[in-house]
Amino acid sequence: MNSFARRTVSGCLVFLAGAALGGCRSASKRTAPAPAPAATASAATEKVTATPDAGGATAAAAAAKADGADKAAADSAACDAFVNAVVAQKSYADSVRLLKRDDVADTLAGEAQAAYACAGLLAKSAVPCERLPAHDARDCSLAVSFFQAATGGDAARWTFPDFLAEVCKKVRKDPASCDKAREIIAKGQIDRCGELGADSVGDCRAQIKGDPSLCPPPASIGKGKHEDEKGADSICVSSSRRIGLMRSGGLAAVRDGGSDGDRLLAAVALDPSKGCGDVGQRLRQACVKALKQLPASAEK
Repeated sequence: MNSFARRTVSGCLVFLAGAALGGCRSASKRTAPAPAPAATASAATEKVTATPDAGGATAAAAAAKADGADKAAADSAACDAFVNAVVAQKSYADSVRLLKRDDVADTLAGEAQAAYACAGLLAKSAVPCERLPAHDARDCSLAVSFFQAATGGDAARWTFPDFLAEVCKKVRKDPASCDKAREIIAKGQIDRCGELGADSVGDCRAQIKGDPSLCPPPASIGKGKHEDEKGADSICVSSSRRIGLMRSGGLAAVRDGGSDGDRLLAAVALDPSKGCGDVGQRLRQACVKALKQLPASAEK
């Protein structure tokens, strides 16, 4: 018999709530039982209707938690595969494809660039950088060229790295002007920047002063991926920042005050025996963070 009520064979209704609230009436008299207090009925209704909602919310929360755990495990495994591929110097395109998310390719390219650049610096070659997309490969190659030159005493080579000289001679109509630019910047002859042409004055001044804020918008190299957040040429921005730090305190200043990637590379340039340190761990952390922020509906 239920704790609240049960209809008997004879048609009588018996209420049970610890004690009988009324006796069994004869069906012929059809005398209605005393109504339950309104407050009691309301409380019973609230109890009955609230229970399914609470159960549903609990089930939904449990399902969401399980889905979140499954996603976290899948993301972790995918990031492990991605990082192992990058550290093994597989192409970035093949490595990021292991994540099965196009949404994070650009986001992780910067951290991955540090891994390829570090491998190149240790190998004394920019070949590992070639495994990156074109725009990232260019910045990676410039970094390797700069830090290789920074370990020597020739200012002309780190103020105007060999890679930059090669790019300059490919894009300028007068390749000889690139050698002049190298000389002017290395010697800090800011009054001669005008000799390089109107389109190069801003870049020349930024390099000599080591001030990224003086960098002009991209010219011959193009816009888009080559621009930093302020619309300046990323080559000018990264080079001038490195030059400014180098002039203030050498590689130690770059190691202590440069961008995250430059700090790593400066440390390697100062002591190659330490290798690339935690570059793989940093890349993995960036990967997990990027995938965690990706909406489930955007996963592929």
